Amino acid sequence: MKKRLLSLFVLGLLTLSAAMAQNRTITGKVTGADDGLPLALVSIKVAGTTLGVQSGNDGTYSISVPSSATTLEFSSIGYEPAIEKIAGRSVINVTLKTDPKLLNEVVVTGFGVQRKRDLSGAVTQLKGATIENIPIQSFDRAMQGQMSGVQVSGANGYPGGAVQVRYQGYGIDQCG
Repeated sequence: MKKRLLSLFVLGLLTLSAAMAQNRTITGKVTGADDGLPLALVSIKVAGTTLGVQSGNDGTYSISVPSSATTLEFSSIGYEPAIEKIAGRSVINVTLKTDPKLLNEVVVTGFGVQRKRDLSGAVTQLKGATIENIPIQSFDRAMQGQMSGVQVSGANGYPGGAVQVRYQGYGIDQCG
């Protein structure tokens, strides 16, 4: 009787430890505080681990976390990081606030993204104040004639049609 009771106790402990070791899935959506639009490519990480995912184009994410996890960290370029307690929740929606100081640290080039201090060569800027009073259809048309080394032309010849942007002879984009 004692042997059987002991074996049932051990079996119960094993079952309990297996249940405690189970991962759980947390889902949610990440949006921007200023406009409420979904944010893509936000890093979501379990605090203190290397487990992490990125939000999709629609701002949604799904991450499998160990039952011992207590906190999720959300971060993205140009936004202040956010920390959320899990506290038994399975859906965690987060709103990130913009951080203008962080935007100055990254330069987006026609060939990728670089830190400002690592950038060598010519950089052309087109500030909003330069084009704010010009009647234009889109930003790509605002670049026309404003930036050295950048050629903006109609791709199909139709008014309001697609625009082709070339940087020093290389085709970067075709907008339509």
